[in-house]
Amino acid sequence: MKVALFYNKENIGDVLIMKSNNEIGTSIKKIDDLVVIYKNDEIIGYNYFNISHYFNDLKLGINYHPSNELISFINNKIKENNLEEIEIIEPNFRVGKVIECEDIEGTHLHLCKVDIKSEVLQIVCGAKNVCKDAIVVVAMIGTIMNDGSFINKGELKGYESYGMLCSKRELNIPTEEVRGLYLLNEEEYKIGDLFNVN
Repeated sequence: MKVALFYNKENIGDVLIMKSNNEIGTSIKKIDDLVVIYKNDEIIGYNYFNISHYFNDLKLGINYHPSNELISFINNKIKENNLEEIEIIEPNFRVGKVIECEDIEGTHLHLCKVDIKSEVLQIVCGAKNVCKDAIVVVAMIGTIMNDGSFINKGELKGYESYGMLCSKRELNIPTEEVRGLYLLNEEEYKIGDLFNVN
């Protein structure tokens, strides 16, 4: 099962969250510190509590690449209980260019076409500073955000949206800005490149 990892001890507690999607579980099964999350009879994720007892320097962010030791530890526990092993969904943030931006009538939303080199994505965005020719960070479908949410294909006001344009806060970049997209410099970033937070 492909999962994204999330760990935020300050706000959630000492639990490693492993999510395959944004669906809400219908039942759980607890095996020591491992919690298996089901939707009906299908496993949709795991939580591992008290993980810092085994990995006391665990820090996850949007660009985190888990160690082989951590993945082996989790999968060994999963295999012991004849459950589905995990593979990690790597973070997927791309540099994009807004090539079209139109207001959605009667809302604060904008319908954008965003070029990420390999394709042009339709994305609905509510940021005030989104505009044509803006260079932006795109969270692709399947990406997990710093708050633990998944980016899924969505629909807003009847328009399909295939990703999300990101603010500094959403990328966990320190900022005093209250709202607005993180706008990049076209001279420093190439369209389609992976975006990494340093």
